[in-house]
Amino acid sequence: MELIKSENKQKIDNWEKILQKYKKKLYNSSEELTTLASKLTGSTIKDAQHDLDFVINFIDNIQHQVEQDQTYLLKPKGKVLIGLPSNEPIINTLIPTISALVAGNTIILKPQKQNKFFVKKLIEKFYSAGLQKEKLKVKYVPRQDLKRIIKKCDFVFWAGGHKSSLSIVKICADLDKKFNIESEGNSICFIDETVKTPQLKNILKQIIKNIEIHSGSRCQTIRGLLIHKGNYATACNIMKNLNLNIKISKKPGKRKMLNPYFGQRLWVKKFENNKLALEILAENQFSLCLHVFSKKKNKEILRYLKIINYSIITINQDPNKLPINLPWGGTNKSGNIGPEKWINKFSDKNYVVM
Repeated sequence: MELIKSENKQKIDNWEKILQKYKKKLYNSSEELTTLASKLTGSTIKDAQHDLDFVINFIDNIQHQVEQDQTYLLKPKGKVLIGLPSNEPIINTLIPTISALVAGNTIILKPQKQNKFFVKKLIEKFYSAGLQKEKLKVKYVPRQDLKRIIKKCDFVFWAGGHKSSLSIVKICADLDKKFNIESEGNSICFIDETVKTPQLKNILKQIIKNIEIHSGSRCQTIRGLLIHKGNYATACNIMKNLNLNIKISKKPGKRKMLNPYFGQRLWVKKFENNKLALEILAENQFSLCLHVFSKKKNKEILRYLKIINYSIITINQDPNKLPINLPWGGTNKSGNIGPEKWINKFSDKNYVVM
């Protein structure tokens, strides 16, 4: 099946020159782009630089996005509409755009109104790197005109709020168009009774760092902390001594836990036994990331994971150091296909037996 594997890899090889030229242009324009992105979102220039570095690293490691299974032939979906959210305009514009191009599609990018000039600036550098304009167009269209645009497309990839995503799903269903939505996220950290104080302090620092990035405006930002009663008081004291800039809610209601606001906020809920904790985790419909910290054996942790449904689950890992080739995507109300490598999102798969 080396034939299938080499055919899939050829997609990336065909884009190598343009991607490397584009990467250099991003490097050379980093100060301009990060300053503009910072002003646009209200986040720090450091956050914008982190996003730009992530994209550059993604380009360097894009070969990891290709399906490694030698039985699937990846084929482009055709004409693709990509609806962009307002947050993290560098990552949320370039990661899906690069992936859809490499997969062989032609693209219409639909930015939010406030982001349209910045998105055009990002894409203009692609044209000067050798990209043909007919392969990628930026079109800001008001909501009432979206149906006309979708009618001309083969596939819709839409990232945004849950309500706006549902309206796009309805249009796609009416027009019999294939789609993938990525809408919102409610990521939670779970710490059981086996974690000791030295490890607890380090974990809490990781959580705080996660919330501070982009001022808590990312979908994958940790919104809540479920912690065993044996560690609760110690955790509260540690966070109090860290002089935090984030707002801590120690008596969150169900609405705040299941549908929290974006921003530098964290709800903290203690639990007496794992059954109660799992019930809370299972109620979370915007279940994007779950970060588990426990000293229990893997088989015991696996029992937790069989009961709940989260897209990305880490076990005793720094939530800020996930691998570049990590599959993205939501389940439940966060998305409709779950975690998938980016190039796979924009490809049809043929299962080939030779």
